[in-house]
Amino acid sequence: MARHLPPLSAITAVFLLFTVPVQGRRGGSGGGTVSLHFPTGWDGAAFVIAIIATIFLACIFIVSIQTFFMHLNKNPHHLFSQQQPVGKANTGQLFCTLVVLSLTLLTAYFPLFIVFIRPDPSGGLLPYALTYMAIYSSHAFAAGALLALVSHRRHLHFGQEGTSLWKKGLDIAIIGFMITFIIIWTSLAALFSTYNHRSQALDAMEAMEHLRVAFYYLATVDIFVSAAFLWRRLKADGIYDQAISNLCFRASYFFISLAIFNVIEDALKWERLLLRNHHHVTNFQVLTFFNILINAVCCYFGLAWVLQVYGKKICFCRFNMG
Repeated sequence: MARHLPPLSAITAVFLLFTVPVQGRRGGSGGGTVSLHFPTGWDGAAFVIAIIATIFLACIFIVSIQTFFMHLNKNPHHLFSQQQPVGKANTGQLFCTLVVLSLTLLTAYFPLFIVFIRPDPSGGLLPYALTYMAIYSSHAFAAGALLALVSHRRHLHFGQEGTSLWKKGLDIAIIGFMITFIIIWTSLAALFSTYNHRSQALDAMEAMEHLRVAFYYLATVDIFVSAAFLWRRLKADGIYDQAISNLCFRASYFFISLAIFNVIEDALKWERLLLRNHHHVTNFQVLTFFNILINAVCCYFGLAWVLQVYGKKICFCRFNMG
């Protein structure tokens, strides 16, 4: 992975050169000076975290691309430790595809955030809508990827016997509802300036946000309950599955923490709706900082541990592949 870091750093530096929050102040005809005003306080801290997250997530994005083509080229040796699979290895392609989609949006979120916190933002809620659409959609695709991973590993070990149509239907319904709520929320936010009754639009956006968070929490419960039952079944049969073990005992800490933070963040935003015309107790600059920090840490390490089974060494994760 080390050979990828220099070009990624260069690309990031060029991107920041043109998108960093800047306020220009020029003199007369002889030219003048341009003063740079970087965000300060909590916004400045979030700005720095976003830069760091962009670099590291770009690295793990490259790993996800490699795993995608590894599956596409039918190279399944990295999937098994001791026994031959009962089911087909190509069922893992859906997992790889959803991970790539999730990391694409997640990697885009932090640069969008860097642009979004300009000192003098303009353009209504469209930048806001695009920024948060990226992170919300990334969460939905990541949840779908983990559900696909559990289904894939169950199929590998038990074939059609381990496949349940009602469970697949439940998984698809949960992720489908999440994506639907995200699309509605994004449309409402992007077109906000065109509405005559904006308070009603805000109420509708808040409702979509509550539903999205509720289904994300439900998806997280679904993922780890399913993974825990599969792990117990494999253990009873004397089978060790590294992917499921990593998901249950390593990645789970990060994804469950992220789901809990989503619920807390949604409750604090609900306080803003209830006190729309009154003093807010919550400091939303602090909340934004923790949004950036927790999303960066939890998504990076959670997905890194999930991808560990593919034998890729990712920064700050120690892998022992035997």
